[in-house]
Amino acid sequence: MPVQVLENLFIGCLDNVENRDTMAALGVRAILTVDSKPLGKVIQAVDAVCEMTYKHVPVLDVDTEDILSHLAHTNQYIEESRSQEKAVIVHWLENFFHMF
Repeated sequence: MPVQVLENLFIGCLDNVENRDTMAALGVRAILTVDSKPLGKVIQAVDAVCEMTYKHVPVLDVDTEDILSHLAHTNQYIEESRSQEKAVIVHWLENFFHMF
């Protein structure tokens, strides 16, 4: 299950994003993918039908990656979505609990 970090902001993994029941239950209408590859075309097509917005940040989940250079536009995407009452999920491929 994704973890809520703020109102209308969740952190999760690819499995969470692929579970449309979970996304609907949480009211997620915006997806931010942080991974070297974007979501598959099938998932993006479903998201388009469901009127979800989608943003991809092409980075790897490694210590040497320059993630900070992406913060301005990712924060803007998150804040714009939340200001429109859209819940956002930020995810990457792996289960994020491996960080803890």
